[in-house]
Amino acid sequence: MWVWHFECYGDEQERNRLIQFSKAQGITRLLVQIHYEANRSAPDSLTAFTIRAPDALGDLIQKADEAGIVVEALDGDPNWALASEQGSFWAKFGTILAWNEKQPLDRRLVGIHLDIEPYLLKQFKSAEKPRVMREYLELLTEVSKRVKAQDPPLTLAADIPFWYDSREEKDPENNIFEFNGKKQYLNRHVQDICDYVAVMSYRQKAVGGNSITSVSEGEIAYAEQIGKKAFPSVETSEVKDTPTISFYGTDPSLFRDQLSKVFSTLNGRKGFGGVMIHHYKSFNTYLNQSPSQKEKPS
Repeated sequence: MWVWHFECYGDEQERNRLIQFSKAQGITRLLVQIHYEANRSAPDSLTAFTIRAPDALGDLIQKADEAGIVVEALDGDPNWALASEQGSFWAKFGTILAWNEKQPLDRRLVGIHLDIEPYLLKQFKSAEKPRVMREYLELLTEVSKRVKAQDPPLTLAADIPFWYDSREEKDPENNIFEFNGKKQYLNRHVQDICDYVAVMSYRQKAVGGNSITSVSEGEIAYAEQIGKKAFPSVETSEVKDTPTISFYGTDPSLFRDQLSKVFSTLNGRKGFGGVMIHHYKSFNTYLNQSPSQKEKPS
């Protein structure tokens, strides 16, 4: 489950609520957005940021560990796909690695989780797309090298849309690209580099055409080929333009039913890692309000 907001864990009472909620919902992995503060007196880029409330983060990890839940450091910015814009990424990345290696084992992050989404850049929709893809993959490659050099090693994961493998090579909008001597879909390059991917397969139905399982099939099948995992994902926050991709506004019984169908359909698949839920704040609200109590989308 993604946890984006600092207020969800900055206060001890909220940390306890987050852990209790996660246990109740069977959550075993939290992707926690790391919040930073700028160090304006920093002598160099490597000290340009400090972690906001590091003790709160450590306490969350420890409480999660006691509950059998692992915590990954979450962060992302579409601009980080561009080599020219990666300065802030490397500064923050160095900060979190340095902090993590100083923690007791039960207060350490187990991985880095990146939500970069390069397709949101205007360059991705232009003739510069191959360069954007290459620089994005080069970033992931370097991050992978560094997290594997940690003791113990950290995992690397990335969020990807389901459509990175949805267009044939003859389509001018395809995402087929050569990198490190291999010509293949962008999702496969990302999966080759990362330990697992979270597929943004946001749909209200589990099976059939244009469903959670069908749109993530390519990623799960490739994960099986390379001995890794892919996690389909579901949305619970309000999406006004395309409301059918989210469970927001529906009865939680629909969510439970469709999630059960996802597991019954994919359990036994070696490439299936589980289901990711987006995100804690909206999911908590969704489960605790009936559709009639919710604010209607305008």
